[in-house]
Amino acid sequence: MLVGASSQTPDVPIPFGACDPSGTFVFVSYAHQDKAVAYPELLRIRSLGIRVWYDEGVEPGSEWPEAIANALKKAAAFVVLITSAAVASRNVRNEISAALSWGKPFFAIHLAQTELPLGLELQMGHIQAVMRWQMDEGFYARKLGAALASYAEAGNEAPPAGRPAPAVPHRPHQGSEPIGTVHSSTPALSRLTYILIGHTKAVFGISFSPDGALLATSSLDKTARLWNTATGKAIDTLTGHSRFLFGVLFSPDGTLLATGSEDGTAQLWDPTTGMRIHVLTGCGLGMAFSPDGTMLATSGHDGTARLWDTRTGQRVRIFFGHTGYVYEVAASPDGTLFATASQDGTARLQDWNSDLDERSRKLTGHTDLVRTVAFSPEGTLLATTSDDQTARLWNTATGKPIHTLAGHTGALTSAVFSPDGTLLATASNDRTARLWDTTTGQPGHVLTGHTDIVRTVAFSPDGTLLATASKDRTARLWDTATGQPRHVLTGHTDGLTTVVFSPDGTLLATASQDGTVRLWA
Repeated sequence: MLVGASSQTPDVPIPFGACDPSGTFVFVSYAHQDKAVAYPELLRIRSLGIRVWYDEGVEPGSEWPEAIANALKKAAAFVVLITSAAVASRNVRNEISAALSWGKPFFAIHLAQTELPLGLELQMGHIQAVMRWQMDEGFYARKLGAALASYAEAGNEAPPAGRPAPAVPHRPHQGSEPIGTVHSSTPALSRLTYILIGHTKAVFGISFSPDGALLATSSLDKTARLWNTATGKAIDTLTGHSRFLFGVLFSPDGTLLATGSEDGTAQLWDPTTGMRIHVLTGCGLGMAFSPDGTMLATSGHDGTARLWDTRTGQRVRIFFGHTGYVYEVAASPDGTLFATASQDGTARLQDWNSDLDERSRKLTGHTDLVRTVAFSPEGTLLATTSDDQTARLWNTATGKPIHTLAGHTGALTSAVFSPDGTLLATASNDRTARLWDTTTGQPGHVLTGHTDIVRTVAFSPDGTLLATASKDRTARLWDTATGQPRHVLTGHTDGLTTVVFSPDGTLLATASQDGTVRLWA
């Protein structure tokens, strides 16, 4: 049989080109009539960083048995996708027999409950099997990853655009500028270590676990994902939201993960198992854990903020008062207060343990919507940013304004305090970021160089660097003492959405509308 006879149908396009049958790769066997269920499994295996050969890889004009045998003989391992159609297929049975006779490491993935013919049962009785049909998504992903981990190889071929694919360590293109070129005079955080590929739409949220071992990402593709930061490998895909996700956030002790979505819910997950624990309704825009992780504050489109017990998933109280969307919530470092930012042009300071009327403070003064709120490290100051082109600093004890920070010529998009609280960094639609003295309110360095909106800013844990993420497809690192640029990080193919340092400052993560996240060291 010659290639092309039945390897492709108009309604089930091939997911990617088979790898070249050399080096470390896995041979995957399946029945052609199972393509609709088999192709997603091929993509899943490839997303583990494993090179995959399947019968799409037969060259035109090649004799089918010869090409199959050649690839199978060279494969590092053999995977068969078991269904009733597969066990009835003479080709699949022949491939199974050849793999066993050649002593290939053998893995059987049972996509459906299937009774094996007696002959196959005798052949495969000792074979490691993964019962896909009995497993939930998260457990199956971990089981498959554990079974095939040793066959992952760095430097896999790039996936087709829009397809899930492995996270791959950075390597230069042959004869061209390296992916993710970094223009820098110093090596710190200038090396692209991994490209995390798997989301199929823009990534808007990223969060490191407290120990830095995991990275969580959230996307417009309605999923969140967990990644191993040491290997760049995908660990879990968290599905359950019905609309796109806004953000993702680890609890302070790393035992919980919160996701917020346009579907009007926040959801709590166990990052160890990937299992969903609680669904919290009537919220989803903003999220903030209390410092001890026992409470979660959320906000939504209805002008409310809600407090939830993370252990039970029960709502503790609801706060009214805003008359527009509540975009963001932030928790004070001592756990006594949380703040909200709203479309109505105000911010509010709320007490975690009191009802709205007792200890709520309304912060007025902005003349346009308030986008973000951030507490200083000691909790005595609150910063707010607004579309009115200003940031403001407030005394959290009194709710009184202290400084109005004016100078930007476009709406502000983000603000963050330095670790010692002496500086505030702001980002703006005017394509700049700025540093401010929080004691005097005086402007410091103006950070220019981006050619489009600066969306987020982040201080390194030691406060010596500031990272900025821009719609211009780059991130930049700046020396906070001098205001001079240190590095320009390029490689994303669409605008950046956010940038985050790992807790120990050894990694930098950038997320983009191109659907990828990049890790820099």
